[in-house]
Amino acid sequence: MITLKSQRGFSLVEAMVAMVISLVLIAGIVQIYLSNKETYRFGEAVSRVQESGRFALDFLTTEIRMADFWGCTAFGGMSSDLNPAGAGYIDFLNAGNGGLTGTEGGANPDSITIAGAYDRGITVQEPYMPTVSASLFISQGHGLEDDDIIMVSDCEQGDIFQVTNVQDGTGGNSGKNSLVHNTGTSLNLTGDLSKTYEGDASVYQMMQRTFFIADNPVGERALFMSENGAAAEELVDGIEDMQITYGEDTDGDGVPNRFVNANNVGDMESVLAVRITLVVRSIEDGVMDDPQVYVVDGASVTAADRRLRQVFTSTISIRNRLN
Repeated sequence: MITLKSQRGFSLVEAMVAMVISLVLIAGIVQIYLSNKETYRFGEAVSRVQESGRFALDFLTTEIRMADFWGCTAFGGMSSDLNPAGAGYIDFLNAGNGGLTGTEGGANPDSITIAGAYDRGITVQEPYMPTVSASLFISQGHGLEDDDIIMVSDCEQGDIFQVTNVQDGTGGNSGKNSLVHNTGTSLNLTGDLSKTYEGDASVYQMMQRTFFIADNPVGERALFMSENGAAAEELVDGIEDMQITYGEDTDGDGVPNRFVNANNVGDMESVLAVRITLVVRSIEDGVMDDPQVYVVDGASVTAADRRLRQVFTSTISIRNRLN
């Protein structure tokens, strides 16, 4: 006779052992997930910081290199026809800076302001100015608009003024625009330029741009730019600090002899290079295990949070001041 053994389930001990093994496996999986998540967050923060730092530094480098550009006319040969008492007046020819100035922020970020012409120039066309109050003719497609501040320059002299009206040419001047520079409600102090200009002269758009650090609408530190006194525009977020020193040529040999803060520059027109240091931080906090220690201008700084930070430094030559 065949007897069947009775069926039986897992014992309590076996069930507990299985549960413990399962918990260990789950804990391991969770640990791997959390580790991968932290690695991803850190990698993402590094990429974002490097991208922001490179973009900000590249943008500032391009702008500063072209500071103090006045066509083929030297800074001392420029005349401004703008009214200092007019609303929105900009002193492009501020004595003592020649298209470059800055503010020393001390413990706060510095700022820098550059000025000059910002395009390749548009050649003056016929009919040439019969008088100093006459309009300037240029080819169409230039992008200039009413109220723009422009400069006309040949290799002897230049004038800065506001365009009061861009008019279409008629008859034999079809395909051209005339740039009117009247007084009245404009910024022009006078409707007369310092001389008449012909085909050896070019027209440029004038810009004054100030770069500084401030909080954006969500409270994140960012690099901003203000152009010709207009409302500031955010360029890139995550820029926590900007420190600037100026390479001044004190003996006229065409080489900077010292790098000093803006308030210690003896003659801003003798500055041949600018050294920019940016501190860029991650948007997310908690990326680092501990507050990061980093170095800015030779001084160690301990962060107040656990964001990732990286310091970017570049020395930029001002091309228009090099021999």
